[in-house]
Amino acid sequence: MYVGELKCELEFENYHYLTLTAPSQLSHHTGDAFGRSLAMGKAPSQYTLTVKGSVISVSGAGLG
Repeated sequence: MYVGELKCELEFENYHYLTLTAPSQLSHHTGDAFGRSLAMGKAPSQYTLTVKGSVISVSGAGLG
């Protein structure tokens, strides 16, 4: 189940970042939302998510 999805701007630098090949391609993402997504992926047990009133466990994060 996907709880949330954070979209990157595909048109950034004329679609240069459409395919991720290196961590440096994400260096321009400095906002709170992206930072929290990364933090949840690193330590999912530190977060509590509620979906329709039910607490669920985070089992991972994806970036695509």
